[in-house]
Formats: sequence, C-alpha cells, structure tokens
Amino acid sequence: MSNQLEFDWLTEARPTPLPLDPATTDRVRTQLLAHATSTRNGRAGWRLGALRPRALRVAAGGATLAALGSAALMVAQPAAPTRGLGASGGSALNSVFSVQSASAKELRQLSARVASAPTPTGDATLVLRTSSYPNGSSVTGADLYADNGNYYYAPAFSGLAATIQAGQTVNLGAADQQQRDIAAAQAALTGPIEAARQQMAVANLDPNLKSQSVVTPSGILANVAKLPAVLRAALEQKLAQVAHNAAADNVHSLISQQNGMIWDNSMDALLAGAGNPQVRAGVLQLLATIPQITVTQGTLGGQATVVISARLFSSNQGVYQEQLILDAGTGIPVQFIGGNVGQTPGVVTSYRISRVSTAAIENGSYAG
Repeated sequence: MSNQLEFDWLTEARPTPLPLDPATTDRVRTQLLAHATSTRNGRAGWRLGALRPRALRVAAGGATLAALGSAALMVAQPAAPTRGLGASGGSALNSVFSVQSASAKELRQLSARVASAPTPTGDATLVLRTSSYPNGSSVTGADLYADNGNYYYAPAFSGLAATIQAGQTVNLGAADQQQRDIAAAQAALTGPIEAARQQMAVANLDPNLKSQSVVTPSGILANVAKLPAVLRAALEQKLAQVAHNAAADNVHSLISQQNGMIWDNSMDALLAGAGNPQVRAGVLQLLATIPQITVTQGTLGGQATVVISARLFSSNQGVYQEQLILDAGTGIPVQFIGGNVGQTPGVVTSYRISRVSTAAIENGSYAG
C-alpha cells in the first residue's frame, strides 16, 4: 500500500508470516511479481511516503499479507458487463457484483451528495496520519499531494516545509500510481462502471505490463523469467514458503482478486485525491460494486461517520477485516482499522485531512 513507513514498522514489529491457502497464495504471488516489476520499485521516497498502511494489514496478532510486496496486482477475472451506476444509483446492475444491497445503495447516495460539493480552495491536499499498534507504539506521517502531481512526505508536519524547500518531491506524472488511482475514480462518475472497475483494479501496475498481466495469472508469472537471477531466486523461495504454509492455518480468501485490488487502490485514491469531491464520489461508486462490503453508521469524537467494512480472508485465528471510516457529510477519511473481527485491531490509523496552499506550508504561514 508502499506504505506508511512499512519497512520501519516491519523492523520494529517483526510480524509472523501468515500461512495462506492456494487462492490467497495466487493473490500474494501477483503482489510479489507486480512489486518486482512496478514503476515504484527502487524509489524509496515514494515507498516511505505511504498512502495507507497496506503493510500494516495485520491479522492473527501481527501477520501481514502485504509485507510480501508493497505494490499489488489483482489479476482480473472475467466479469460480465454492467451499466454505469450514475449519481442516483438507479441503474440496473448485473448480478455478478451483487450490488443491490442496502450498503451499496447507501454508498451511491453518499457519492451523489459528495459529487455535488463545491471545488475546494487551495492547491494541495494535506494528510496528517498516526498509526497505532497493540504494543503501544505508533508511527506518524505527513503527506502533501499537490494538484500539479507533486508529492511531498515527511515523518511529521514540521518537516514538510524543509522537504518542499529542498525540492524533495516524487514527480507523479500520468504514468504513476497516484494519478492512475485518481483517474480511475473519476472514470467511475463519467463512464461505464465496468470499465472504471477494470481501470482501478490495475491502477497500481506499470501500464507497460498491463497487456500481459491482466488477463491470466500466467501473464504476470511469465515476468519471473525476466527478473535478475538473484531477485528471481528470492521470489521463488518466498513463494515456496507461502505454498508450504498454505494449509497450516486454513486461510481462505473471502474476496475476489479483482475486488481486492479495487478495494486497495480505491483507498489509495481516496487519500491522494481526498481534496477532490469528484475523486471521493467516484471511489464510493466503485466500492458500491464490491459484494463483501458492508456499511454502517457511527460516530467518532462526536462526528457522524460512515463505516465501510470489507472482510478479506479467514483463518484459524479469525476473519481479517479492514474498515474505512469516513466523515458522513464529506466522505473524507478519518480513520482506518485493520485486524481480526472481534479482536484488538492490529492497526488503527487516524487521518486529519485539509486543503492547503503549498506555498503557505513552505513559508511557514500555515501552522498545521
């Protein structure tokens, strides 16, 4: 998810590897290979400038799927065509997505409200986040997503000004993941929903690999032979370990590969594009197509919220779930929770998101 100082966290927490079943093994395999060949590989600034704690996807007391590879490719399974959702959510949808539920309807209604919001002021979106873990430790981060595509990161807000002044930015052009995430979300409002789903499912993947990687698992597996020998051996060893552990913990995926990647990439889009109502609205439309998602109402700090929950896999330790908590009025993320249902969460990440002026942060006139 890549994300949120994951390597620092892994060094500190040293989570136990998660045993996986064959279906989840396939999912992890594609994550590993996409990571090895993605455009982000080797760009430490981007990896540490985490969007969301995908590597902090904790289950069974600290085991993590995405630690196996921070970027993830879900190989899309063939899906029957569907018609666009539309702002009102009134269009009929193919039953393959099972989206005529109360939760899907609620997401579409929220999407319509968010889409009508005025364009905010400022030229960048500031995301201040704190991730807390069961052992009492925490990790902070400050992300600045400029509308021109520049991305700035610092471990705390106090370091952002120096980062901007030093020009320490990853220039996110149209070929980079954040821009692809945002474009896919916007496409959910303007075009056929099945096309937007496919676009979001592969938004994390280098476009140059799409033609050979989207249709079947064999497409991306073919990339193994193209890797350097040392990296190829390391991947094969990791995959062998995953396969060896497959039956040990009775792990079963509860979500399809395509829906899993739509969920992952949509959350990335929701943070990177949090300052844009059209992006938020598009993400909500996409999430409304995932059958495993449920929506409930809640409050957080006296604030009305919408709690979006996705149960991703089960094991002997329980059912692993991720929850995204949004402001009920704006659809802006306020919290992310990952962990087994009914157990202490493995991670709780709180967000404070605002529209700002890049220049104001650089010159110190914005206090955060």
